[in-house]
Amino acid sequence: AAKPAASATKSSTGASGGSHYAQLGAFASKASAETAWHKLNGRFSSLKSLQPHYATGTSHGKTVVRLQVGLSSSERAHELCAALKKQSQACIPVN
Repeated sequence: AAKPAASATKSSTGASGGSHYAQLGAFASKASAETAWHKLNGRFSSLKSLQPHYATGTSHGKTVVRLQVGLSSSERAHELCAALKKQSQACIPVN
């Protein structure tokens, strides 16, 4: 299951739409993050125009791959997360 993770060590492994990000989940592998992206992209029309960004980092001593989408501003990241949370989708704005 996707769960937000704490410390971020960003590594760009996907296209991004900006310098601000909304994190949609954290996964044990890039394959799991990619599968989640395909499901979320099909479920939420607000994600259709966005590109996934896979950021590798650590959480509780384990490597995680964070599924994020790039946005043009911090405000847009907060707006997207607010809209997704109303639909019971976890989302955390990150910079």
